Formats: sequence, C-alpha cells, structure tokens
Amino acid sequence: MIKDIIFQIKYSFSQIFFNRKKELNQRLKESFGKLKDDSFDFDNIEKYFRKKDNSKVHQVLSDKTCNDLDFDDLFMFLDRTNSKVGQQYFYNNLRTIKVNEKQTKLNEDLITELSENPELRISAQKKIEKLKHKDAYYITRLFQEEHLNPPKWFFIIKLLSFTSLMSLIFAFLNPIFFIILLGVFCINFVIHYWNKNNLVQYVSSIPQLFRLNIVASHLFVNPI
Repeated sequence: MIKDIIFQIKYSFSQIFFNRKKELNQRLKESFGKLKDDSFDFDNIEKYFRKKDNSKVHQVLSDKTCNDLDFDDLFMFLDRTNSKVGQQYFYNNLRTIKVNEKQTKLNEDLITELSENPELRISAQKKIEKLKHKDAYYITRLFQEEHLNPPKWFFIIKLLSFTSLMSLIFAFLNPIFFIILLGVFCINFVIHYWNKNNLVQYVSSIPQLFRLNIVASHLFVNPI
C-alpha cells in the first residue's frame, strides 16, 4: 500500500516535470525569431555600454545619433536575447562599430548553426534563460563600479556581534542580559536599514554572478 502511494507520488512529480519541460521547449521553439512582448528597462540595459571602455572600437554611436535614429525603437525590434546580461551585451554591440572579420565570421557560423539545429538552440536557451531575472542587470556593477570600503566605524559592527553573543550566553545566568541583547538587536536593526542601500547592489548581483558562472560552465563544457 505504502509502496503504491510512493510510486504514485513519484509518477505524478515526474509527469509534472515532463509537462513543464515540454511546455518550455515548445515556448522557446515558437518564440524563436519573434518580437518580444517584454518591457524594456533601458536605464539598466545601457549600463554596461555606459561603463565599458570602447575607446578601441572603430566607432561609437553617439546619443545624438541614436536619438535621430530612434535607436530605442530599433533595439526593441531587433532584441531577441534570452537573458539580461545578453541584452546588455547586445545593446553595446549595436552602439559600437567594430572591424573584426574573424569575429564576424564566427558570429555568422553561430547564427547558421543555431538556425539549423533547433535542439542545440533550445538547449542553450534553457541554460541562458536562468539569467532572465532583472537582478542579472546588476552583475556589471561588480566589475565596472568602485566597491565600497568599510567605514572607519566598522569595528562597531564586530563589537556589536560579540556583545550579542556574550549577552545570549550570560542571559541564562542573569536575565538582565536579555535587556542588553534586546538593545543590541535594536541597534543592529537600525544600522541594517540605514546601510541597506549600500548593500542592495551586492545582494542583487552576487547570486546572479554565481548563476552566470554555472551557465557559462555548462556552455563551455557543451560548446555550441
């Protein structure tokens, strides 16, 4: 009886997983080459381009030229990327003109291979889609912006941590330490929210960086 129940549960989960996988494959297959219906956050999309050193490229499209060309509309029409980092990279490529015949040939070979091999394309898309979350926009901050240095009063944080630990230990001997622990907790709470804006870029970007590394490793092991 129990074995039958376990079997039914396993079978149900396997069917759910199979159906989701099938739906994902179908969605990626049908959406290939079609216009996106997503919203476009150009403030984040163009961040990589704004911070990148493009001094060695042949030419960079100026903001004035882009305004004359309605570049944002053009980008929305051309964009078929599956990830936020890919979207940023694609935007940078459109804003810069490079003279690199070897890279151009490689790009053409990739386009041909992915167009003629749907299974390979979908396999790559499923991996790349893991970077579709908006937090992936902030990965560039880790490499293109200056990192915050610990303030001079940072030793207070360590002191508060030590005080919290000692108060928790001694609270079992003397209840007054519970009051001290509560006071330290309130101070930590205030510092946390006061410093939250400084930490948000790391909270958003570091998990996405780990995910990017995993995706890149998969694509490297199974090159397109």
